[in-house]
Amino acid sequence: MSTGNSSYKELHEQFVSDHVGTTSTEVSALLSATGITVFARVCVQTFLWKTTPRFTWYTVAIDHLCLVLPLQLFLTLWNEYIFLCQSCILLLSLTAVILKLNSRHLKTQWLSWGEIRERHIDPQLSFINNFRAYVLVYTAISILGVDFVIFPRRFCKAETYGTGVMDTGVGLFVISNAIVSPEARGKYRNPGVRCLVNCLISCLPLLFLGLLRFAVTKGANYHEHVSEYGVHWNFFITLAALKIMSTLFYIYVPEFLWSLCALGVVVGYQYSLDYGGVKDYLLLGEDGKGGREGLFNANREGIFSCLGYFALYVFGTEIGKMIFRYERWTMSAWRTLLIVMMTMSVFFWAMYSISALAYGELVSRRFANLTYVLWILALSTQTMSVLLLVDLIVEYLRISAGVTMQTLPTKGLLNAINYNGLFYFLLSNVLTGLVNISMATIHMTPLPSFLILTLYMSSLSAISVYLFVRRVRLKFW
Repeated sequence: MSTGNSSYKELHEQFVSDHVGTTSTEVSALLSATGITVFARVCVQTFLWKTTPRFTWYTVAIDHLCLVLPLQLFLTLWNEYIFLCQSCILLLSLTAVILKLNSRHLKTQWLSWGEIRERHIDPQLSFINNFRAYVLVYTAISILGVDFVIFPRRFCKAETYGTGVMDTGVGLFVISNAIVSPEARGKYRNPGVRCLVNCLISCLPLLFLGLLRFAVTKGANYHEHVSEYGVHWNFFITLAALKIMSTLFYIYVPEFLWSLCALGVVVGYQYSLDYGGVKDYLLLGEDGKGGREGLFNANREGIFSCLGYFALYVFGTEIGKMIFRYERWTMSAWRTLLIVMMTMSVFFWAMYSISALAYGELVSRRFANLTYVLWILALSTQTMSVLLLVDLIVEYLRISAGVTMQTLPTKGLLNAINYNGLFYFLLSNVLTGLVNISMATIHMTPLPSFLILTLYMSSLSAISVYLFVRRVRLKFW
């Protein structure tokens, strides 16, 4: 079947366009599901069915079933029962673990906070790694799932204003890179021409991928969403632009001014949107009719949104600095970080509510406006808090049950995905394109759609694990 004709392309573009998103509460619940799936996976592999931390076909299969498949179901077949299904998974996991730990052959000692607060635990908990990997997993599921009818239209990217699940993608990707940037880990760049040259060289693969994606999309007559970034601009070019901007910023701006400058950039950008005519320009173009004449005008959304993403990247770096500033060895130290992260999340949610409800500026991924930046910061700190809480609960159960750290499944699927993060994203884009070119996805019924999506996600997991085991690293960032 040929799907390259113009009528199908137009139908497909209509299928993924003009959406308004869902509620921020539902998006928040979907991201919080990461903590539930991680807890379920650790419960299965550590307490219910103890396995070695080595990769085997059945440990990888369990990882995929526990960590990836539930999210795939939440975004497709279970989308009307998200809260119910999350509650059931959490309740089953807790019940099974408590029954197991209270069994006769395990000498479990339920310890009080006073008994564990100074206990030494793993100084490198997995919540950062899990957060970064899950950003990629959610993105991979969404970019192919959106082309099938089983993916709810409320989860699609909003056209201009709105909070769809897919609107979180690029923002969370920026945060996930910022929190582990050299500056966040205390490794500062030396000013000079050599540093700038190295930055430009490291951006070449991203620019090449951006140009390649544009050429392939045009050459294959592939459906595209021009209002997202523009005619020629895309995600990879945004990453390259952010890398250049952040490198110049961190070289020449003193560290104590980073947060203040980022705040100034995003507030100034928001002011220009509201009172400087930038919003009208982004919506209507130079001719006032939405035209795309001229290179700058053709890519106006991608160019201007870099200001919002740049501020987001700097704020993400500050969050990373807070996380990596100290090496934590005790439950008490990690609990302090959890309290700080939760407080930050509450603060960002409050600022988001003020901006969205009191000020009246809705979330716009297309503009990367102030409300979008606050929304992403709130979601990211909330998700990291949930994942850190799960890590601490698991550590408490481990200490109570007398399970050593060597028996914990520390080298799981999420580590493998994170090992080649950008390649995972690139491969998911390639496979998505192949699926869309080979079949008319929008006309497929739910069962074959779900099976194709499952095969696609399983392939991504298998390839990621293979590269991780072989220690093959494909790095573009």
